[in-house]
Amino acid sequence: MRIAAAALLGLLLPATVLADDAPRDWSGPYLGAYAGYGNGGLDVRFDGIHPGDTRVAGAVGGGFAGWSLQSGGLVFGLEAEVGVSSAEGEVKGSVTLVPPDLPGTYHYVDKFRTPWTARLRGRAGWACGDLLLFAAGGLSLTEVRFGYQSIYDQSYSYDEGVQVGWTVGAGLDYAIDGHLTARAEYLYDDWGSAWYFDHPDKVTLSAHTVRLAISYGF
Repeated sequence: MRIAAAALLGLLLPATVLADDAPRDWSGPYLGAYAGYGNGGLDVRFDGIHPGDTRVAGAVGGGFAGWSLQSGGLVFGLEAEVGVSSAEGEVKGSVTLVPPDLPGTYHYVDKFRTPWTARLRGRAGWACGDLLLFAAGGLSLTEVRFGYQSIYDQSYSYDEGVQVGWTVGAGLDYAIDGHLTARAEYLYDDWGSAWYFDHPDKVTLSAHTVRLAISYGF
């Protein structure tokens, strides 16, 4: 009896160890949150002609939801996200006027912010046990808030708009356990160009972002 029990235990223990060490199944829905840093390049053409440029940089953070499907080592999925950003920048300049305008040199500081972003991305990757190497790309949106400073009384006028573009990126997911996943990734967004203040000023915007994330799979 003892020999039979020992034999049965010897059969069960390797199976248990193998079950605990089984690679993560990446299929199914998940929810997560991310935090990181974005650094973008903004180009503005005042009156569509006069150039100005700045960096628009700051912290980013938000949440995402997705669904993945695994076939062998290949993993495909769709992911949607929305987040907030502290990214901002300034374009400083001066204008020299001559008569009949009030002559003199006038300085201005125009301000730009991108308070939120949203993305809808497809993902494709290769699972290596508890690691998933992936690339992603799709649709990207951001809001641009433009503060235009008058050269005469230094007051500000504001306009805002949503710029729509595309995003690509790559990253690494690591399965902490059967549900939790840690992520590190890089994204590049190109939001194209848009006009502000009834078309006199054109803003072109793109950005690089690095971020970390944690998600829970169901």
